[in-house]
Amino acid sequence: MTSDLSSIAKDTLRDCAKYVLFDKSGAVLAANYQVHRFHPPLAYGRTMGCAPEASVGAALCMVQQGLSGQPCFGVITYNMPNLSARMVPILQQLCEQHLKAK
Repeated sequence: MTSDLSSIAKDTLRDCAKYVLFDKSGAVLAANYQVHRFHPPLAYGRTMGCAPEASVGAALCMVQQGLSGQPCFGVITYNMPNLSARMVPILQQLCEQHLKAK
């Protein structure tokens, strides 16, 4: 993640509560989340700097061979009391069942 892109995104997207920018390979280029786990095809984390009860979780799942024959991505955000232990498997199952090329 480049600091220039992070600064530009932070300024340009200042009215957004959450954002993530990533490339075709799934590499995160800019975000305002702290990634807690990166286990391809999954990356997930939470916002930090506030009370834990007010933090927002985010998860990204990549499907290598998606419906279009190219990589597809599913991205979710979730509020407390939802935790990654519950939300990430839901996202992963949805992506595997509905985004993956058959």
